Amino acid sequence: MIKVLIIIDNLNKGGAQQQVLEFIKGCNRDKFDITLCSLDTENNYMFADFQSQNIKVILIKQRGKFCISALIRLYKLMRLERFDIIHTYLSTADYYGRVAAVLAGRVKIITSIRNDDLWKQWYHILVDRLLNYFTDKIIINAKNLINFLIKKEKVDISKIITIYNGIDINRFTNNRNPNDIKCSLGLENGVFIVGMVGRLNKQKDYPTFLRAAKSILNEIGNVHFLVIGEGGQKGYLMQLSEELGIYEKVTFMGLRDDILNIINAMDVFVLTSIYEGCPNVIMESMALKKPVVATHAGGCAELISDGITGYIARVGDYQGIADRIIHLLRDDNLRKRMGEQGFIKIKEQFNSQIMISRIENLYRDLAEGKVGFIMPQFPRYDETFIMREILELQKQGLNMMIFSLKTPQDKIIHKEAERFLNTVINLPFFLSLRMILSNVYFLLRHPFKYLGCLCLVFTRYLRSPRVLIKALAVFPKTVCFAGIAKRNNVRIVHGYWATTPAVSAMIISRLIDIPFSFTGHAHDIYVDTTGLKEKIEKAKFILTCTAHNKQYLLSLLNGSHRIANNSRLSDKIIVNYHGIDLDRFSSDTQNKRIRDDEPLRILSVGSLLSCKGFDILIEACRILRDRGINFECIIAGGGPLEQQLKQKVNELGLNTNIKFTGYITQEKLIPLYQRAHIFALPVRLDIHWGIPNVLLEAMAFKIPVITTALPSMPELIKDGENGLIIPEKNAGALADAIRLLWSDLPLRNELGERARQAVEERFDIKRNAVAIKNIFKDLPEHNRCVNCNSSVFKRIIRGRDIHCRHDVLLCRKCGLIFLEGVNNARYYYEEEDKYWRDGIQERIYSDIAILDGF
Repeated sequence: MIKVLIIIDNLNKGGAQQQVLEFIKGCNRDKFDITLCSLDTENNYMFADFQSQNIKVILIKQRGKFCISALIRLYKLMRLERFDIIHTYLSTADYYGRVAAVLAGRVKIITSIRNDDLWKQWYHILVDRLLNYFTDKIIINAKNLINFLIKKEKVDISKIITIYNGIDINRFTNNRNPNDIKCSLGLENGVFIVGMVGRLNKQKDYPTFLRAAKSILNEIGNVHFLVIGEGGQKGYLMQLSEELGIYEKVTFMGLRDDILNIINAMDVFVLTSIYEGCPNVIMESMALKKPVVATHAGGCAELISDGITGYIARVGDYQGIADRIIHLLRDDNLRKRMGEQGFIKIKEQFNSQIMISRIENLYRDLAEGKVGFIMPQFPRYDETFIMREILELQKQGLNMMIFSLKTPQDKIIHKEAERFLNTVINLPFFLSLRMILSNVYFLLRHPFKYLGCLCLVFTRYLRSPRVLIKALAVFPKTVCFAGIAKRNNVRIVHGYWATTPAVSAMIISRLIDIPFSFTGHAHDIYVDTTGLKEKIEKAKFILTCTAHNKQYLLSLLNGSHRIANNSRLSDKIIVNYHGIDLDRFSSDTQNKRIRDDEPLRILSVGSLLSCKGFDILIEACRILRDRGINFECIIAGGGPLEQQLKQKVNELGLNTNIKFTGYITQEKLIPLYQRAHIFALPVRLDIHWGIPNVLLEAMAFKIPVITTALPSMPELIKDGENGLIIPEKNAGALADAIRLLWSDLPLRNELGERARQAVEERFDIKRNAVAIKNIFKDLPEHNRCVNCNSSVFKRIIRGRDIHCRHDVLLCRKCGLIFLEGVNNARYYYEEEDKYWRDGIQERIYSDIAILDGF
């Protein structure tokens, strides 16, 4: 169970308090243990409402601008209860709660920004900037607040999450008859009611509301105005209404328990605020099917669809507000239609269940931690398969951080990758102040770990100078990434290639005591295998993109007695195919018959490297021309061999038949797939491994493909069934295969249909991403204390030292010693695949006492 402490300024009637109450009412109490703390012992109008929800409510008295006693009490509360998450609402709670949480340590901090607080002075902004550095997530209830936080408070955009306020639609039934409310106010049934709800302060700008009321009464006499709320401006506003000559037409109602009944009696609801967040009162009015006229402040424009559910006016424009209200009062059908549309919008977009679900997911993600992905460079032009996988994992809700060892330098950036540019963590190649400080910290604070990692790099990769130089080059950056990962509760770090990213992941794992894993693709596991065996042994799991790769990795370990005898090794290496978005790469049309005057359209896609075999394709095109076949070949992609290949095309006189696109984005590539009749990729077997992802894309478009018999190719293509396989480096065979498909339309259509089916069976990105997400999601349950559910632990002894396949962990919260990967703490020892209970706990304690000096 995740323990959450919600801290708020007070429990008075207000929007923030109502949202907290909505969340507490609807959250899953089996998974979340909620404690509420108010920093006010007197102004607690809603205290009984919260207490009725069977939660612990704590009142701490806060006095003056800085109350050290309140801070100490909060600190002691956090240390005693050992909360997983601290969530603060409103300004005073933000300051006291976050400072206490930082002092208490080992807790995740969330703050909720309700509006762009224009009242803040420079020293408030300065304190906010400092505390934002220690804050894990900042919840805003309107996207309008993003610019305020980034520009004024310099908040990292990756920390900001938008969660709109939500209301329980069921609360808006069984309201009193509007005529009863009018009768209680001494009004006749035919009188229009226009009202506003909110604190009587400068933010709400009631003078604009009263001046608009004056203009309305000049046009329509039978209108009465309601002001619901209390505040310091009440006397001034009553005097202003007298000066405007409308005092008899305005009722100041103060605080009311029956606000919903009063709003239900209104014909138009108004809000004239200068600044706002996501006003609850607008949502409540829309839920009661009332048209709303509001100023363009904060998130008002995000709630109200101008001209559909109400109207938006400029801040302070009382005449514009008056004109819109007059228009509504004169049109009964318009008021009714806008009210209905407003109710639909609230029900679909601002329901409390949506808000509750998103906050619960945020709590869960922060408590369980993030997955850190180490990339050599991200985003990268020629690694769209990785970009697709990351995008889908993000859609599936996996909480992640992306570390890029190199700053992206590609001139062409795919549109889908643009969203990551501001969130990927990059560091300069040369030492920066941040990197120096991180390395000095780990060297002084954890000298044995730091020097041990450095020695590991030297000893393991000394025989491979190229790998050693790369590992040493990224070492300072990796250490800095380790510090960032620790601060952001990264619970496992995953290298996206088995080379330098896996080395970095292993170093981070050793520095901050978290597991690591990696993905082995192609050249990274076949070309230089220095240190690969050790990475496999130490990794929590390994992902690879083909079954052939898995068998190859298993074969590397045959010489390792310790690993070879482990029956679970096969399960440790997991096959997960690269996938594509089948909705995006789809075609409902079969290849049409090629007309006599229409050329055969051949497409090939890839980086212009020797392993792709484009020179063989060009030679095959020469053979096709000599045979009199009318064709057009497009080679899409860029690379170091571009000029060389273009020169060969020129020498063969194929300039009219073969075109090069150069570097091209996915958005421009898709139309080429849609037009193609045949896809050809004659890759070389000696320098190419894996399954080329462009084959998946072509097959998803039902294009018949021709390629070479790579070792992993049978997992995708069966010759003659869903594609054609040709011998390596054989331009004549490639030309024959193209000619066969050119002349046989039924064969082209049959191969295309079966190609699509093959991709759907194994290479659906959504299904494959869910499998990856589940692997990562399952890890926290095995790395949590079985007593207090904490994920904060210390690895104190390697399991092999006590003849066990698990690492022994010490929970930092409750002190329990348990085994990593064993859910039940009573099952301490494994021998010949049998679990034993009696006497084993004492043996582990005694072994640890001897070996670690407890």
